[in-house]
Amino acid sequence: MKKFLGWIFGILAASAALTVVMIFGLNSFEGKAEADEITVMESVPTISQVREDALDEETYQKILHAMTHQKVAADEKWGGYRITEEDINLMLRTLEVTNYDHEDYYRKVLTSWKRGDFSNAVEVHNKIWEWQGGNIGKATRLLTPQEEKEYIKKNFK
Repeated sequence: MKKFLGWIFGILAASAALTVVMIFGLNSFEGKAEADEITVMESVPTISQVREDALDEETYQKILHAMTHQKVAADEKWGGYRITEEDINLMLRTLEVTNYDHEDYYRKVLTSWKRGDFSNAVEVHNKIWEWQGGNIGKATRLLTPQEEKEYIKKNFK
């Protein structure tokens, strides 16, 4: 039984690692990232794998910040999540069962996104970036629709 559980655990661990590689769209494991190329900075769970009540605020911020990468231009970006209606809804539901310091801000942002208004993405990116002590990769503008399409194609195959 222990051997069987060991095999199961190994398969799950390998699957999780493969999922991270696929989600982040890694093309290489070089240390230096090109502008607008997604690389893994640290391990953050995928949105769909997260139970709504299991996110601490720092992880929630990291996910929300990574979602903005689809919408903003920045010299460097680490991590990314493709923005979907399902994920916006999950992030909003998470706010119903948690108590975050910046909960009202997150709700305002995500409600806007749910309506299809991403005009705040640069501000959201940079605010969370500042909260997390960012010093490289400040967002400078929204991506054009064509740039966003290219970003999605490149990073979320």
